[in-house]
Amino acid sequence: MSLDHFSRIAVVGATGAVGRVLLQVLPTRAVVWDRIKLAAAPEDVGEVVTIGGRELVIEPLDEEFFADVDVAVVDIPPPIVDHWVRYAAGRGVVVIDNSPVFRGNPEVPLVATEV
Repeated sequence: MSLDHFSRIAVVGATGAVGRVLLQVLPTRAVVWDRIKLAAAPEDVGEVVTIGGRELVIEPLDEEFFADVDVAVVDIPPPIVDHWVRYAAGRGVVVIDNSPVFRGNPEVPLVATEV
């Protein structure tokens, strides 16, 4: 699957360690991602984050968050990741999850970026 046709990415867990690194990398791929949505813990909702010169507001993680999203990169605690990954994938979003929740599931592809 080529990512050339994707244009809307969501970062779920944007204020965590993995999310912050991802936000540093995304501007280098601005040709692919023309819209970025951010979600994080409730205490971070409303925070403004600058990515590649664009100011983005952290949104609440709810059902509406995944509207008009092509790809979601998810790095949130395992107790809640199962629900949100299944919800987003069920709506056609390509989900990249950093948690151990789906590892070992033969129906979920494992991607090892170092390979």
